Amino acid sequence: MDFAMTVSSHGVAALPPSMISRGGRAFGTTLDLGTKRAQTVFVRRIPSGHLRVTSLGTVLEPGQQARVLNSLRAMLCLEDNLVAFYELAAADRDLSWVLSGAGRMLRSPTVFEDVVKTICTTNCAWSATVRMVTSLVRCLGKPDSR
Repeated sequence: MDFAMTVSSHGVAALPPSMISRGGRAFGTTLDLGTKRAQTVFVRRIPSGHLRVTSLGTVLEPGQQARVLNSLRAMLCLEDNLVAFYELAAADRDLSWVLSGAGRMLRSPTVFEDVVKTICTTNCAWSATVRMVTSLVRCLGKPDSR
């Protein structure tokens, strides 16, 4: 998996409550951990090839750490087995470029958030999508731990 390619492959990753750094070296998102305040976490690839997760704000309790890791696994599709996809792509000259770590798409931590963002991208300019999603997060979202 190419982390930078995954998080910067489409604009939805940059919509609130998520953010990506220039070049996709870090990805941040704010997650609802079932407490009064949401928690902002950042993920970045470290030289060993692993991903490092850090939280912004309070120290996470073990149960919250598990929720964060489960959410990030789902968001990055780390549990999805793409072997068959890569085998098909390897056999196609026009698709073989995906063998460099492409093939995964970032998704939201919940289906509800993905549906809302999908609706906000329908029949409008990207700038309108950004305004709508930003307003929804600001006006209806849970405040973060900062």
